[in-house]
Amino acid sequence: MLAGVSLPVLEIGPVRIAPFATMLAGGILCGHYATRWRARNTGLDAALANMLFAWMVWFAFAGSLAWRVADNPARFWDVPLLWGTVFEEMSSLPAIAAGTLGAVAFLSWAALPLTAWFRYLDCAAWAFPFGWLLARLGCSLTHGHPGRGGVDLALLEAAAAAALALLFLAAGSRPFAPGWITGALLVGLAAVRLALYPWRFDPPLLAGLPVERLACLLAVMSGGLLLYGARLVSPGKAELV
Repeated sequence: MLAGVSLPVLEIGPVRIAPFATMLAGGILCGHYATRWRARNTGLDAALANMLFAWMVWFAFAGSLAWRVADNPARFWDVPLLWGTVFEEMSSLPAIAAGTLGAVAFLSWAALPLTAWFRYLDCAAWAFPFGWLLARLGCSLTHGHPGRGGVDLALLEAAAAAALALLFLAAGSRPFAPGWITGALLVGLAAVRLALYPWRFDPPLLAGLPVERLACLLAVMSGGLLLYGARLVSPGKAELV
């Protein structure tokens, strides 16, 4: 855990103040404002970008909740346990996968041209490390995601998120070809999780297959394709409407 610190849940009457939920809320707010800032500084519709971000967040919560129920179906009937802790527990891989589906669903609903899809995805991808940093720090302050040998996987992932956030900040509002930032995020995030995989206790399996490793390999390939495709497109030629 972060510097040996473990923060308990604070209960004031019926109100629960959970450290992870608090940090997660801070991460969502940070992602919201970062998305809006990026949209305004790259000529995108900030309201549309924020709607995209909102769809991704709600889909992420739904995906995490569905994974928890699938892992333990009995929890579905324990309403206080399931819904009372919905903001205190998050399964990161299902949340990211469902959030991606949320982005596809929103952009399909908005009926934007393909180049605009990637411009708005890049906006959300640029904001992602800032929110992910706070969420992972929240993990480290509570349950810590301990790995083999006492390694704090959450803290290491937070450090990687901070490095990526600094790189994106250094880029500022510099224009990139559509899809480049999304591709860079996919490759960077997946590479970090693949590097940490050997230190994980009991990684999730789906039909006996290492689902996280497979998902990360798919993310690396998808990100690589986006980076390659972005080389063929001029940043100034992206159609927005």
